[in-house]
Amino acid sequence: DSAKSKKLKLSKVTKFEAITGLGVTGEVAPAPGMVMGRFHITPNSQTLRQYSVNADLALFVVEGSGILITGPQHLSETDSFEDKDFIYIERGEIFALENNSGENCRIIFTYVGVDRPEELERTFIDDPTS
Repeated sequence: DSAKSKKLKLSKVTKFEAITGLGVTGEVAPAPGMVMGRFHITPNSQTLRQYSVNADLALFVVEGSGILITGPQHLSETDSFEDKDFIYIERGEIFALENNSGENCRIIFTYVGVDRPEELERTFIDDPTS
């Protein structure tokens, strides 16, 4: 695990570079019980650390690779991921995704247990203005 930690510390990261598009929601399907969409993380960038109160999150990495960071900052754990991997994050778990490669990382996401994004009660740990 120390190699993973070193990789995380040595990478140059620009935060907040995830681009999102919604697909299946309660706006297009009657009570789907999920919000599904896609996003990509630009090279050498990281999503905001966040958690959802009302939904579990399932991810499928279409292409690319990176590092999943979970837990509060002082107790964070890291795990690498690559294309064709599935990732499951329980509601309430703090997480971020880092793309430490030179190529876009494309991911399909499904929030399970809600019909619309506003029902997620997503909380961002990082300040998007910093």
